[in-house]
Amino acid sequence: MGDPSLYEEFAKFRLLVSKYDILARIISITLFSLLFAVHLKSLKSFHSTFGFIFAVTVVGILVYQTLWLVFSTLLLRDGSVDESKMNVIEHISAISYSFVQSNLFLLVAERFFATIFWFKYEKTRTLCLAILYQPFTIGVCELIGIVYPPGTDMLAYLSIFWSTVDLVAITALICFNKRKLLNSNRTNLEFSLSSRYQLVENIRLLRVCYLFIFCDTLGSCVDSFIHFLFDLNRIPSIIDTPILTIITFMILHLLSCGSRWLIPILMWLKQPVYKKKVCACFKPNKTTCPSRQISPNDGIRNVLGRKLELGQMEQGAYFKQLATKWNSSKSPSL
Repeated sequence: MGDPSLYEEFAKFRLLVSKYDILARIISITLFSLLFAVHLKSLKSFHSTFGFIFAVTVVGILVYQTLWLVFSTLLLRDGSVDESKMNVIEHISAISYSFVQSNLFLLVAERFFATIFWFKYEKTRTLCLAILYQPFTIGVCELIGIVYPPGTDMLAYLSIFWSTVDLVAITALICFNKRKLLNSNRTNLEFSLSSRYQLVENIRLLRVCYLFIFCDTLGSCVDSFIHFLFDLNRIPSIIDTPILTIITFMILHLLSCGSRWLIPILMWLKQPVYKKKVCACFKPNKTTCPSRQISPNDGIRNVLGRKLELGQMEQGAYFKQLATKWNSSKSPSL
């Protein structure tokens, strides 16, 4: 039997962790719910495949955060969580997080095809393939969860490895799109305006994906470090400095949650479509001023300094005179 005071100190520590974690999860769910709502209002501004995959990815994050909110709530209410419930929550949360990472990889692949087939991709509808991919990736995530149970080091290593691959691929795609856009502006005058717009849009969306994956990877690395230092599923052998332990845990947990809080905030700041929708929600509707009747005595100065009468008859006569002068001044060769 261990020291009873040690058990008491650890129980207080777990209670504090639960309260802190509940607050952090509520903030995360609120931010990602707002991001999901803004994204749904902006679906028409994206390619249908990208819009669907991004929406599903945010839903996966919401499921993951909600499960751990339930876990912390049960821990705070009962003081402990039944082992069967804990295993179910850990299993589903691991599948949901693997599902998120799989869809992030699919986002990178979607932008890869948008880069390679940039001329035809906007007119190509690949939404059916993205929908069919979802049950497939759930099955793969379930298989990974069976081979590598939740909490194993190999699962964390796989997560960091795939995130690193995504970041390297996105960096290469951004450089490729920038080079292609630069060459089109310098040498190739056959590039249409829509083609240049597609390249610029690729760069913008790839940067958004990069921020998303980078912040999520940073949070995963900190979570792994927290799990290594503070395993809350067992009683530690000794707690020498409980105050220092609590402060260290709070700082690391805040860094983990804060890196994920940055995801929706950076999306609203870096993506013009989201920024416009968010600003429209907080800014009041501008009331239109009543229109004033234009009288024949009103007038403005045109570019030549001549006063232009704004009355209906004077305005029409003036522009008719300009049209007559223009037609008479045109040469036969034109």
